[in-house]
Amino acid sequence: MKHLALLILLLLGNQCYSQSNEAVGSNIFGYNLSDAIDGTYDIVRTDEDGKVVWVKPIITDNNIPFDLITNHSDLWNYNLNERQLEVSALPRSDIYINPAGKNSADAQSLMNATTLLGVPPEGDYQFAARITVDFKSQYDAGVLLIWSDKNYWAKFCFEYSPDSNPMVVSVVTLNVSDDANSFIVLGNSIWYRVSRQDHVYALHASLDGKVWQLIRVFTLGEDINNHKVGFLAQSPTGIGCEIKFNEISFSQKRLIELRDGS
Repeated sequence: MKHLALLILLLLGNQCYSQSNEAVGSNIFGYNLSDAIDGTYDIVRTDEDGKVVWVKPIITDNNIPFDLITNHSDLWNYNLNERQLEVSALPRSDIYINPAGKNSADAQSLMNATTLLGVPPEGDYQFAARITVDFKSQYDAGVLLIWSDKNYWAKFCFEYSPDSNPMVVSVVTLNVSDDANSFIVLGNSIWYRVSRQDHVYALHASLDGKVWQLIRVFTLGEDINNHKVGFLAQSPTGIGCEIKFNEISFSQKRLIELRDGS
């Protein structure tokens, strides 16, 4: 009976994947990122050989009190010795909806980056990490991501600028993406924090992990309790890059003042 139950489970997993994959067509690793983020492939998918692969939550040393699910389980690793999350960005990967159209000259619309996301507990919170990026190509970035659906999301990027400088960048997407550059960073590490206060989000950056500078305040709509939060790795123009997230923290403490980050 055990063998029969396992066989049925495998067949159902393959059938579910095949039906979903017919709708999305040809995509990286055989499945569509937007569907993965929205939850279609959170439980099971098949690899190129038709083998069922379970997408496992990554445990980040108990720093995050909710499950994180990735759409590329082979790219993410939590290094217990270094107490850091490590990821390899896919070549030519990004999440971006160009306001000028899909294939304008300045930036291409893409929806294929690797993510690690989960649904936080309801209520206010502060989610922070130190981000270190081995920059190689323009727009390589380590990212903290807030995700509602493929048309409503925000990313907080530590990004390699066109002038080959590490830079603080934020993107808020409400059907199309904006793109706001903040300041240049001397070095390849920075501390980022995403904070929720009621239905509003705030992004803060810090050069030392102690003094925080406001980058942006915004909203992604009223259905905030279903939003996911987590990490993203991107390399829109390059062959990929290595990214590390450490000093990861999650607190349900409410910020006293969004503007000064206290």
